[in-house]
Amino acid sequence: MTFHSSKGLEFDQVVLFAEDYNLYYPDSIYNHYVAATRAKERLIIVYLDDSKDKTFYRNLSNKITAMNKKTEDFMKIVIKGKASIY
Repeated sequence: MTFHSSKGLEFDQVVLFAEDYNLYYPDSIYNHYVAATRAKERLIIVYLDDSKDKTFYRNLSNKITAMNKKTEDFMKIVIKGKASIY
């Protein structure tokens, strides 16, 4: 499902992949907002331990900190590492 086709819909759980986002550009921020706000109960953001995804995590953490909030109040890293394809 695309970001645009999900607009107006809600799901119990939404899974996003960090590598799909660049939070430096307004269009990407908007798309991320649309996708992330579709989750009713749980938002899962998958990121690999590479530099692009670390940048995403750092940018997201900075935005949370700028709201005078703690990152851990909004997210929990469950598994961190490299993905394997079987």
